[in-house]
Order: sequence, then C-alpha cells, then structure tokens
Amino acid sequence: MTQHITELTTYSPIRVPTTAASDIPAVALAHPTAIAGDVNGAPRDMDDEVYAVSLPVALTLYGQPSANIMVNSDAVLGLNTIDGSLGYAYIPYPRFYGSTVLGLWTDLYIYRDTQQGIYYQVSGTAPSRQTTFEFYISHITDCSSYYHFLIKFAEDKLNSVTYQNLDVSDRGRSAVVGVQNNDLGQSMEFSYMQPVICPGMQITFDTTPGKGSYKIDTAGQC
Repeated sequence: MTQHITELTTYSPIRVPTTAASDIPAVALAHPTAIAGDVNGAPRDMDDEVYAVSLPVALTLYGQPSANIMVNSDAVLGLNTIDGSLGYAYIPYPRFYGSTVLGLWTDLYIYRDTQQGIYYQVSGTAPSRQTTFEFYISHITDCSSYYHFLIKFAEDKLNSVTYQNLDVSDRGRSAVVGVQNNDLGQSMEFSYMQPVICPGMQITFDTTPGKGSYKIDTAGQC
C-alpha cells in the first residue's frame, strides 16, 4: 500500500462556517488548523494517508514526550512512526511503534466537498495548554456514516489522553478503541468492534508507565 506523508509545520487557525443541513455535523473546534480536508470543503477524496504535524507543545504518553506527531486518516495518532494500515486488529498492534492512540481505528475516508477532515487546535498558555485533535470522517463504504470525535491532551496532565465522542454512526461496531506502546509492551483496549461508543461518551486513559488505567468520564447517550 502506498503511503502519502504530508508535513504540516504551521499553525493557522481559521473561522469555521456552519453547514447548510441540520443533520450534517459541522467542525466542532472554534479555531482549527486543517491537517487533512478543509472546513470550506475537502479538495479531494482522502484514504489511507499519513500526516506529520509539528506542534508548539509536547504531548506525553507512557512517559515519552514529543511535539512531532504522526496522524493517519484511519483515526490513529502516534508520538512515533505509524503507517496507514487499514483497520482493524486487536491491540497491541505490532506495526504501530512507540506511543499510539487509536481513537476509532477502522477503514475511514474523507469525502470531497464536505467539511470532513482532521483538524487540531492548541489553546491556553503554558504550562496549561490544551491540544485537541478533531476527527470528522466517514466510513469508506458509506459517506453518510459519521465518525466524529476529539482526542484531547492537557499539558499539565502528563501521560493522560481523553477521547470525546461527538457522533459515531455505528457506535464503534467496526472500530478499535484504545492506546498502546509496543516499545514498553503496554496497552489498553477499551473496545474491539463493539457497539458501545455512545454520542457524548468521554473516556480518559492514564498511560503512566506501570500504572495504566482508563475511566469513563461521561457515559453518553445510546
């Protein structure tokens, strides 16, 4: 499989227009920077792509900080090398090295001329900045099935990552949700192809080495 790696090194927040139809989600971040796609309409269809993002703040998971983040279009975020592997597999997945976040890992697709895409936003001031990645994507087989969620990191809460689910059409039935670090031999799997991801559900993973745990902050509504 050919991988398309795009480098993104500038932070350029933009205004988000509203969508015309009430049943179509809009981008949630107030001042997003596009990693893939465009709030005014994605310029092309996107599938199985990998993006490199240089942040103004380091993210820390499993005790390992990095400001150079890799993101793929199947809702995987890594603090090290990742590939564009199609979902899905049980965690830990051997081809993802280092600290890896699997938000809703499955075969996802960004459709042309929609607001779908991958965005990020850094807010606040040091040492309490929050970095949020927004995934607003559809399944490769259905442009009307939405996988819309946020992955949030707080600068003052090392080793912690929060998944906030906004709209997941199949409730995660075709996806894998968890976090892993193959280098350390540690992983946590919340769900594997189970319809348990409810709109509004928020899950926080604590990846402190040797003390890994997760909790459901908000159950959401199914």
